[in-house]
Amino acid sequence: MTTKSLFLVLTVVLGLGGCDALKSSRSDGLLLSEVKMDGRQPIVASVAAESRYSVTSIELTVPQTLVVSEANQFYPKADVVWRGDPPGDRLAQVKSILDEGLAVGASTLIQGPSVVVSVQLERFHALTEKARYSVGGVHDVVFLLTVKDTETGVVLEGPRRVEIAIRAAGNDVAIAEDEAGRTQRVVIVEGVAEALRRELSGPMSTMRSPKRGLFALFR
Repeated sequence: MTTKSLFLVLTVVLGLGGCDALKSSRSDGLLLSEVKMDGRQPIVASVAAESRYSVTSIELTVPQTLVVSEANQFYPKADVVWRGDPPGDRLAQVKSILDEGLAVGASTLIQGPSVVVSVQLERFHALTEKARYSVGGVHDVVFLLTVKDTETGVVLEGPRRVEIAIRAAGNDVAIAEDEAGRTQRVVIVEGVAEALRRELSGPMSTMRSPKRGLFALFR
């Protein structure tokens, strides 16, 4: 390999390293069009994947600095928009939803190294009354995900940004779902659970290996 070629490889590797600190993934596959229904109980389409980890605990942080909006607009400018519960502590309410969704998702992650999953909420944007009882839309949930070894605390993955888009019914469909018990909370819990499963599952051959340095490129 010439000196010029080695310089080009070094440039690419260093550039990639600079972008590795915070990666982002988007779970668009959580749209309700991919969820089959059997009466009132949703059946999420199965994914040909297996757990990469055994989750022993989940650390969820909902920063008190997140901005909450109660404005009844189609899309308020805020970090947290939630109207599925009576007026109250919205941050506590969305934490309860995320706690449930993450617990459901982690319940099937029982194979592989034991890990602690850390989640820090950045955005929880459900529908306002104006949007839900007219056009509907999408529930947006964004958080930072970090996976750490249970015993050593060493970071195995992340932190990376996970963006979840969950289709939200509107108008008569939304009203019918509420009456059937399929509330916004139920829909978001399902979406968060499935997102965590997808983020931490996959063919074992695709598991990330520790970086071996530049010379691994020339093997």
